[in-house]
Amino acid sequence: MSAEGFVELNPNQAKIVINVAFNEIYDLLQIRGVLEGLGAYIAAKKINPEEIEKFNKIIAKMKHYTLNNPVSEKSILNFARLDIEFHDLILNICGNKWLIQIHNNLKSHIERFRIRSFSIPGTFSKSLNEHCKILDAMKKGDSKLAEKLSKVHMEKAFENISKYEITTKKR
Repeated sequence: MSAEGFVELNPNQAKIVINVAFNEIYDLLQIRGVLEGLGAYIAAKKINPEEIEKFNKIIAKMKHYTLNNPVSEKSILNFARLDIEFHDLILNICGNKWLIQIHNNLKSHIERFRIRSFSIPGTFSKSLNEHCKILDAMKKGDSKLAEKLSKVHMEKAFENISKYEITTKKR
């Protein structure tokens, strides 16, 4: 855990959990945007009807949380789980083992702040809308648009985290 940057050892060997610095979140989301953009670019060329159906099921579940449930800790966790499924499916379809490995190496760091991005009211519907646009581009085989939308999606995630940080600091 210390090597991954989650824990710091102080001189008396006590372990201290480290918060992710705001600029580190930005840096990670930049990298994630590039990786997932490339994944979406490749996936748009390879996607098949069965995979589209998997996406449709994920989107339907996301709509449920967006439309029918008040935002709660449970709904945030469930929506975040669906978000992970959506993005992992893109990477699995792309099939680039190196891209997937690099993404997985960053995943534990990404998960540390993913919940923040869903804690602001309205984020579920914005994220769902962005996912639908990415999926539409992939369905059409528009690799460049799928890549661009994936990068924009990460920029929006950073905006949401920024709002979260500002909101929580005002309390």
